[in-house]
Amino acid sequence: MRLQFRGPRPYVAVFSATYCPFSAAAQSALRKEGVPFTVVNWNTTPGGGGYAAALGLITGRINIPSVFIGGVSVGGCNDGGPGIRPLIAQGGLDAALERCSEVEPHTEFLFLLCMCRSSSIESKVLTFN
Repeated sequence: MRLQFRGPRPYVAVFSATYCPFSAAAQSALRKEGVPFTVVNWNTTPGGGGYAAALGLITGRINIPSVFIGGVSVGGCNDGGPGIRPLIAQGGLDAALERCSEVEPHTEFLFLLCMCRSSSIESKVLTFN
């Protein structure tokens, strides 16, 4: 699956599940910081069952949540290099978001997920709101 991130900067995506308390905590941390983000809940997105395996190929982690800023994985909620909450606590969020602002206004971030579903690669546009 190919996700094209379009919309207002910063380009922040949280791959999560509606039942996961760590996903809720990561989203809460971003909201508290005033950061707009897009949520992709694997358990409510058609074909989302392949996200964990695909994210594992890209990040080395199959855990949720998986937070991306500007197309770069920052880990999960509390872990994974360093995780969104440790990134905030260490004062690294602003620098990560600033890297997003270096992208040209009309540039699309391309985030590739190798989705193992029906032996095909699909394309999806992920719009940031």
